[in-house]
Amino acid sequence: MTNIILIGCGNIGLRHFQSLLTYVEPLNIYIVEPDLSKKIKIDNLYKDNTQNKRHTINLYTHHLNLPLDIKMHVLIIATSSSVRSLIIEDIFKNNIPQFTLLEKFLFQDKKDYFKIEEIFLKSQAKVWVNQNMVIQEAFREVADYFKASNKIEMAVCGGNWGLCCNHVHFIDYFDYLTMRKGKMKSSLVKFRHTLPSKRNGFYDIIGRVEIVNQNLSTLILETDDDKKNDEVFITIKDDQNSISLRVNDNIMNGEFLINNKKFSKEYKNLYQSELTSKIVYNLLNNFINYLPTYSMSKNHHLVLFDEFNDFFKGNNLAGDNFLPIT
Repeated sequence: MTNIILIGCGNIGLRHFQSLLTYVEPLNIYIVEPDLSKKIKIDNLYKDNTQNKRHTINLYTHHLNLPLDIKMHVLIIATSSSVRSLIIEDIFKNNIPQFTLLEKFLFQDKKDYFKIEEIFLKSQAKVWVNQNMVIQEAFREVADYFKASNKIEMAVCGGNWGLCCNHVHFIDYFDYLTMRKGKMKSSLVKFRHTLPSKRNGFYDIIGRVEIVNQNLSTLILETDDDKKNDEVFITIKDDQNSISLRVNDNIMNGEFLINNKKFSKEYKNLYQSELTSKIVYNLLNNFINYLPTYSMSKNHHLVLFDEFNDFFKGNNLAGDNFLPIT
């Protein structure tokens, strides 16, 4: 039977677990979660799922308590960024998972990106990061209109959609739109102020950044203080076509101008509770996986790492080895 190891069962971890319960074949699911209060939510999700009787659930409070001889078919690490690198080091000392899925934001210390990459390279591990816009059929369909584009302009704006913790989703999509061919760097940074994130001890930033890649395609990311506005607005254009997307929760409305023809379309994107089982199925069956590899994601995370770190340091919220993003 397939063994799934899920480390971290907070908000996103619970969504991974919820999705795994719908998996079509029996799973041994090993959950590592030190907060025993989460056990109630885990139990409730398990009881509420009518398909779960084929799955076996094993709960541990520490990853070092996992059986040493367990075959890890899929390892999912959904902890906060503050402990992820230590967990990876511990796991890979004794075990090499067949497939590994990491949550973003990856690490708080810049050195960890290179140290962990060496671990993955040495073990020849197959690792992906859950920047999941390209998994969505809607975003791949939108990208198809720009396959022949030489230069793309993309902009993302809205309320406080989480510039620090979520920017890598949009950087990955921008990378996909531009055929993953060019290095990216910041070209303009206008940060306004910091604010606490939903998780204690972590922070985000309100402001605007502009990113450019080697073929001069541009990505603008902007947040403001309108916390009541849950919508995110995405515009993509080249010298011929333009698309405006309004994303609210899992509903996306698009306004298209393609070859001088205007039309509208509505899409429904999947929640994480619907995605994880599909990701695991594709990994185990060697199907196409649209997630970025660790190497790709490392580059995405480092595009704005120094800019974020400098701003947090200026606000006495970061040290040389600590970036308070989760």
